[in-house]
Parts: sequence; structure tokens; C-alpha cells
Amino acid sequence: MPPVIKILKLEPYMERRFFSYSTGIKRRFDIARGLLHQPDILLLDEPTTNLDPVSTVEVRQLLDQLRDRGKTIIMVTHRLEEVERLSGRLAIVLNGSFKEIRPASHENLEELYLRVVSENNHNLQ
Repeated sequence: MPPVIKILKLEPYMERRFFSYSTGIKRRFDIARGLLHQPDILLLDEPTTNLDPVSTVEVRQLLDQLRDRGKTIIMVTHRLEEVERLSGRLAIVLNGSFKEIRPASHENLEELYLRVVSENNHNLQ
């Protein structure tokens, strides 16, 4: 059994058909599938959406471990706390364009996001 199955605690779910699982379990399988070949770059779209609080913590810990091992993680999320936890670079995309790219450490992301969105809305008027 691949190690990622153990890491994401999916052993009890290996015998049933995929469509029979909850959305949260399906999300964990999606993450496992993406990690099977140990890619250097991970592209994640809302990785903790529909996860229960325990699974969310486990996925975040896994992402921390992957980052600490030098993996590049590109993540689309609306949850600023997840960006803050990974302590990487932040790109805010509005209307298909990058509006801000900055190091995320020591920066209030909510204020940065509100400023960029507000400036964009002001420029549209």
C-alpha cells in the first residue's frame, strides 16, 4: 500500500467504491492521488474544502511537511489562514490578472486582500 494512504489515514476506506464516500473522504483520496508519484510541484485547489476539522488539521500538517522537504506548493484558496500557514508568496488574482504578489510573512493578509479588492473596485468605477 502506498505510504500516502497511511499518511492520510485512508486504509479503512480502501475496499469500497469511490462514489460511496463522503465528500471529505473523496477530497482526501484526491490529495493522495496527487501525491502518489511524489511530484516536486503540487497544484492544489481548495485542498481542505469539505474536510472535517480533524482531517483539515491532518492535511495542513501534511502540507507543512511537504513544504519543509522543499516541495513547491501552488494552492488556490479563499482561506487566507491557509496561505498564512504555508508562509509562502501570495498572488491575488482579480478578473484574470495578478494584482499583488508579495511575501506573506509579517503581513496582515486580510488588510492586503481588502486593499487590493477595494483598489480594483475603485478603478472599475
